[in-house]
Amino acid sequence: MGGATLWRAGRLHGAPNENATYQFWFSGPTRTKVFDECIYTLQCSVSRRPNRTIAGSNRLVVPSGNLGTHLYMNVSCAAGFSEVECKNGFGDPNGYAAVVYLFAADLTLEQNVGPSVTNVTGELAMAPAVSGTSDVAFSATDPGSGVYEAIFSLDGHVVQAIPLDENGGRCRNVGQSPDGLPAFLYVQPCLASLSADVGSTRRK
Repeated sequence: MGGATLWRAGRLHGAPNENATYQFWFSGPTRTKVFDECIYTLQCSVSRRPNRTIAGSNRLVVPSGNLGTHLYMNVSCAAGFSEVECKNGFGDPNGYAAVVYLFAADLTLEQNVGPSVTNVTGELAMAPAVSGTSDVAFSATDPGSGVYEAIFSLDGHVVQAIPLDENGGRCRNVGQSPDGLPAFLYVQPCLASLSADVGSTRRK
């Protein structure tokens, strides 16, 4: 993960002389590496604004030292004695004594291993000149987001782009990307590896 910004808020409740600890915290890349926390016994009861979802006060930029493969959101109520139970029915809209809300997350993902293509055959790859419809066959892998499409270009200009496998609908461009690039609803929407035989109609 190359960067992360979270919009979160939480609320903690307690009672005088109560032998219980209410807390919530965010951590990463392990559960114990905390970068944001609120503990009731340390006079923290409300973190940011639970009723304002994408408010600027709820924005949290994850420190670079806490970036990795995982981020954790945690909440707990721990009783100091076995006969003491954590309370409920407080002012939180859902009645929770300890609660944390994650309203949105903006994640920048990194890919350390790039895509590769092997076993390239077909007229478009082998013939010195082609006309009409010609094809190219290949095997492709991408351990990151997966293999999405085959792009044909002529003199540096894209003339055709063919999606290869929708992977049950996961590998389908949903648009709405400000830079015009394909956008998906899953971290790895497309197949990590596939073989394809695709054709392009062009005249020399």
